[in-house]
Amino acid sequence: MEVTDTRAEWLPRVPAPTAVAQEHPGLDERGNGLLFVSHLAARWDWHPRLDGPGKTVWAEYAL
Repeated sequence: MEVTDTRAEWLPRVPAPTAVAQEHPGLDERGNGLLFVSHLAARWDWHPRLDGPGKTVWAEYAL
């Protein structure tokens, strides 16, 4: 799954796997979307948009 956001002033941080269990990533973020993604996805990350401002967050889920 990929979600693109055109806002460039805020970039997500990808927590280390051990940090996910020790703290609640996303609570200090602007929304709770990445909190859900970090707990449900097998892997996730983000990259800058190539065709304009902003970023794309992607996630892979294990079935």
